[in-house]
Amino acid sequence: MNFQEFLRLLRTRWWIIVCITVTTTTITYIQNSYFVKPEYANSATLLINDRHSNEKYSLTFDDVLLYEKLIGTYRDIILSNKVLNIVSHEMQTEYHTTLSASEIRRIITVSTSNNSQVITITAQYTDYILATNLVNLVAKAFSENLKAIMNVDNVSIVDEAVVNSPVPPLALQPN
Repeated sequence: MNFQEFLRLLRTRWWIIVCITVTTTTITYIQNSYFVKPEYANSATLLINDRHSNEKYSLTFDDVLLYEKLIGTYRDIILSNKVLNIVSHEMQTEYHTTLSASEIRRIITVSTSNNSQVITITAQYTDYILATNLVNLVAKAFSENLKAIMNVDNVSIVDEAVVNSPVPPLALQPN
């Protein structure tokens, strides 16, 4: 088939190309409008560091290594039922939203960078305000309950999640 035959074929079958294009575009629009929910994310940042309030204290290399090792333990504590049940109760009383500890565990992720004392808690959900409130409650519940769990008080919230407007969705998730 040479180029002129190809052009002749396009001229005679143009309506098929237009119908396929219009049909595909319409189906995609309907799917994205009615069957797919946008998903949003927001994050809070925690710092693992010994809080000596009024003392002159220099951080040693051993302290830094200890805090880096503790981050894995802290990640597990953040995702524990003890912390997430507190968050679940707070979500219900403050925001009238019922989420179980296992649902919250699916919504949030806890990440760190290598050789860092910083923990990032991210909530990814279909409601941006709820994701923001959830991540802030998780950070607060963890930092407030760590002393009772491990008898240490070395976590501070560096950045709380804030509501920014307008917020584009991260991705579209099928229902």
